[in-house]
Amino acid sequence: MIVVDSTVLLDLLLGDPGEGVVARVLATDPEWAVPFLWRSEVANVLATRVRHGERTLESVLTCFAKGAHHAPRVIRIRFD
Repeated sequence: MIVVDSTVLLDLLLGDPGEGVVARVLATDPEWAVPFLWRSEVANVLATRVRHGERTLESVLTCFAKGAHHAPRVIRIRFD
């Protein structure tokens, strides 16, 4: 299992410059875990892309669904 943050997930979903590396990491270990706030962080970036006219609403909804598929396990970090 690999723990990734939202920026890694966004690289994979949006096809940003790091995609080649991220895709290879996914191929090496397809079991990913993400922090609890990944949905909020990804949604914020995707909404910003729509507001700036860089993406359509339909495309970001598809990206968000792909994110849920690639990062189904959520980890919770406890601070005791």
